[in-house]
Amino acid sequence: MLNKQQNFQQILDANLEFAQAKDVDFLLEKILTTVRKLSHADVGSIYVMEGDELRLHHTQNGKQDSANSLLHIYRASAGKIPQDTIPAYIAQTGDIINFRGTPAESDSTNRPDRSYEQELQVEILSVCAFPLKNTYNKLLGVVQLINIRTLDGEIAVVPEDDLPLVQLFANNAGAALERALATRARVQGIIQILTALRDTEETFAHVNRVGAYAAEIYETWARRKGMADSEISGQKDALRMAAMLHDLGKLAIPSVIRKKPGKLTEEEYNTMKEHTIKGAQLLLKHGNSEIESLAAEIALTHHERWDGKGYPGYIDPQTGEPLPNHCNEQGRPLGKQGEDIPVFGRLVAIADVYDALSNHRVFREAWKEDDVLKKLRVESGTHFDPEMIDAFFATLDTIRAISKRFPD
Repeated sequence: MLNKQQNFQQILDANLEFAQAKDVDFLLEKILTTVRKLSHADVGSIYVMEGDELRLHHTQNGKQDSANSLLHIYRASAGKIPQDTIPAYIAQTGDIINFRGTPAESDSTNRPDRSYEQELQVEILSVCAFPLKNTYNKLLGVVQLINIRTLDGEIAVVPEDDLPLVQLFANNAGAALERALATRARVQGIIQILTALRDTEETFAHVNRVGAYAAEIYETWARRKGMADSEISGQKDALRMAAMLHDLGKLAIPSVIRKKPGKLTEEEYNTMKEHTIKGAQLLLKHGNSEIESLAAEIALTHHERWDGKGYPGYIDPQTGEPLPNHCNEQGRPLGKQGEDIPVFGRLVAIADVYDALSNHRVFREAWKEDDVLKKLRVESGTHFDPEMIDAFFATLDTIRAISKRFPD
């Protein structure tokens, strides 16, 4: 392990990163990645409280690449943790567990989940685990590290005089997790209004899928563009949350149109298209955070098309009126085209169409995956940004994992 001063500085650096995190899933991944790096642990796992039960969120091991790590993030939560495991013990006591030796050599309560040895093919030789709590000392989750190593690769435990650093890390991570949970609760509270209508497709599953799809496509695209890791991380984090509000404007569309099972008339379709403007207006009027600002941009632009044939085009989102010098001969706003469409709007366009076609809607059945993928390929360069479509297909395994993580 690193010396105490190096560990302390890395914990302070990590705290700055944690403080900027907005999405819960990405924050948990960052927490686990950071603490594994600090401890040189072979295996790391993170558990979260769901209601009154502690459940496995995901694991990392030394053999995983970043793509596989993402698949772990998006896999469905495991069942309730057995009582004879360290995470369950920590949930009950709030203690830090730190020992070296096989599970048989530890007492019966303080032992790791035996499924790790089977699933990850690792012999458990040392363990350090600790709770994540909020400012009111309420348990939010548990981190467990298996087979901590020295810089020379020898199995070790965290030295006793380093345990205060473990506590400092846990305090910082717990505070960040509390903030991220509050942000998610605020966004989900807005979405709850939509789901309460019971007549739109804006279910929690749908918005979670669209947000996660867009974020993962963005990371692939941004890395191919050579963007810095720090910029990618921050933008991806914000996009995940903001994209969940892409169709907020449907609140302002009459229910007779939202619920209509058949094809809309031209007049009805024009009314439906207004959800882009109305969503942006709602978010700009009632929101004052980065998430709401980005969500307003996405709401306004996620139905634009790469070829300029989308909507609503060049309009003032505050008034809904066309912008000067951006109208056709009939005085209607021209559609935004190519890179004039904001990056996040182009990304959510792909994510939203993929999810809409892949799932049942009141007016049609879900498409087969091959047909959905064919449509995306065919409309690359017309409806969709070609580079982003390439990024979508490069991210397809993760997208499929997301779909399974958030089923309707």
